[in-house]
This record gives sequence, C-alpha cells and structure tokens, in this order.
Amino acid sequence: MFFALHPWALIARQTPKSLPGQANSQAEVASVRQFVQSFYDWYAPRGYRSGDDLPVPDLGSKAAFFSDELQKYMREDREGQKKVKGMKVGLYLDPFLSWIEAPKHYAVDQIDRKGESWLVHVHGVEPAGSPRPRLTVRVEKTNGGWRFANFIYDEEFGSFLDNLRNLKNSLDHILAFTGRPLQPASHVERASVRRFVQSFYNWYADEVNRSENHDSDVEADVEAVTAKSALFTPKLCRALLVDRKAQEEDPNGYIVGIDMDPFLNSQDPNRHYKVVRVEHKGGVWLVTVRGVPTQEESVSQAIAVVEKTRSGYGWRFTDFFYDEGFGLLEDLQELKEDRERHPSVAPGNKPTKATGKRVALRSVAVTRMSGSESSRCQSGPT
Repeated sequence: MFFALHPWALIARQTPKSLPGQANSQAEVASVRQFVQSFYDWYAPRGYRSGDDLPVPDLGSKAAFFSDELQKYMREDREGQKKVKGMKVGLYLDPFLSWIEAPKHYAVDQIDRKGESWLVHVHGVEPAGSPRPRLTVRVEKTNGGWRFANFIYDEEFGSFLDNLRNLKNSLDHILAFTGRPLQPASHVERASVRRFVQSFYNWYADEVNRSENHDSDVEADVEAVTAKSALFTPKLCRALLVDRKAQEEDPNGYIVGIDMDPFLNSQDPNRHYKVVRVEHKGGVWLVTVRGVPTQEESVSQAIAVVEKTRSGYGWRFTDFFYDEGFGLLEDLQELKEDRERHPSVAPGNKPTKATGKRVALRSVAVTRMSGSESSRCQSGPT
C-alpha cells in the first residue's frame, strides 16, 4: 500500500509548544491529541479488515512520522517477505487498529505523560454495547515534531515492536533454511523422506484421536517420545521428557512447560495430515505437511526440515519449527531456563512463545539416523 500525503502530516511537523514550568501544558496535550487523532482519521478507513498473516503496511511518505526503530523493522520486514513467498509469516491483526473487522473510526481517550514519551489511549468507535478495540500509542517529541514510537496491545499480542522483532526472527530462521542453494538429490531419498514423515503423522494423528476420545491413558506426545523414541534425536527426546516431568511435578498445578501439542502446534488438531511437498536444499529436506480438515476445522500446516548424516541409516526428527520462526527445542530450553531462574514462578502463567494460539505452520527437523547411536533417550541433563 502507498498512500498520498494527508494534511495530518503537516501537523506532525509542528513542534509542540510548552508553557514555562508546566510539563503537561494544555497546549502540548492538545498537540499530541491532534497528531494522533489526525492519523487515525486518515488511517482507520484504510486499514486491514481481516486477520492472520498480514503484511506490514507500507505508509509511503508517512513512515517519516514513525521512529527510526519502527521504520527500520517495518522496512526489513517488507524486504524479507519478498524472499519467502508462499510462506505464512505475518501479523495477526492490523498493527494500528488491533482488531479484526475494525471500525472505520477511532477516537483518542486519555493522554498520559511518561518520562519523555506520551501514552495516548485510543479506542474504536462502536455502537453502544459492542466490544471496543483498544490500544495505547506511544508518541515521542523530536526536533521536527511528534513521531510514533510504538503501538501497544494487550498481554497476548504485546506491541507492534514486539511483533516486528518476532517476525524478523521468523524470517531469519526461514531464510537460514530456504536460502541455501539447491543440491541434487535422488528420487529414492526423496521417497524415503516422504514415507518417513507421512508414516509418523499417520500414526501420531491416530494416537491423538485415541487420547482425545479417552481410549488411551497416555497422551500422544508422551507415547511418541517413549514408545517411538528412536524416531527422535536424544537431545530432543530428553528435552521433551524433562519438560513433561517438570509439568507433572509442579506442586501448584501451574503450566510450567509447553502448553500445546509439540508436534502439531495446535490445541485443535486436524484428524489427518498429509505430506504435500518435498524439497531438497543444501542437504536439508523441507517437507510440507498439511492437515486434512473437515467442514468445521481450519487447515493446519507444517514444514518438516529433514537432515541426514553421512554414515547413518534411517531418518529421525531433530526439531520442530513453528510459524513465528521459533523451534520446539528453543521453546523447551527457554522454559527450562525460566524454571531454573524462577523456581517459584510458573512460566506458563505469563506469555511465552510456546502458546496454543499459534497458527499451525511449523517445521520438523529430521536427521539421518546412525546405527551406532542409542535408540532410547533418558530424561537426564540436556
């Protein structure tokens, strides 16, 4: 999107006046209000009206009225998105409206001074009795006038800067895999990788269904890393068992580990999963696995990253990567470190990367299995 210059931009160029001895002068408050309200009067009718995987808006010349940090991340995200076409890595909501099907009008509420910044509370104008989208805009004063420094949401969605940093991390992870040059691979290996991943998901989807129907006393993920531990690297297997043990032994019953299915990245998985694409890049296999939904279900998707060793045989999973670019091993390690730093605090009670709200795009890393390596893992130190 590129929008023509609007009169509100001229307001941003006016340096706010301060009355001597009054930090929160009426003139300054009025100037902040006018700056923010003018932006929303212009932007709200033009914003996104859908959710999930939205691109960062291109504001054209109006980007000059955003902080240097915001501009940098917004620019890097747009450039990075061009390199990962077909991958679902985007915003959950419009970053400036923080709402799906947002109203076309937003109004400034309370304005607070916080150090050198101003916190401007904004809400969507909805009919009486309807829920209102709300967010807080942080505004800073520069020599050239006002500039937007951040857009702050609730605990679940964090802030615009939080999202931009996470998106950059996601893009970096994806590019680390997809950016590698293509290498020749045999049809036999390709078929072998496909069979391995498909076979696991066939079995695991059945186990999840049994567990949900209470036909099994063991949860599917526990069954996978115990009965089929040979399919996982010892490092991943141990990390999962350590996380499970910590969860089971928490005396308060808090969520202190991952709060989602580690292999499906969903709390509402599809009944069946199917390998739909197998790519070989620089010694790494990218296997796209997609859920087969019913009419009531949404489609979930995974990208399995498969690697092999020179002297091994068979395949096994080394990690599972998610849509935000974070991996299962990374999540497990961060949760483990949280528990060690704050043994009396439940990490799951505060927002973490490992949350069930993730939209099921994830990657599965698999390596070629060596015959000399152990087929069982223990829940010892990682």
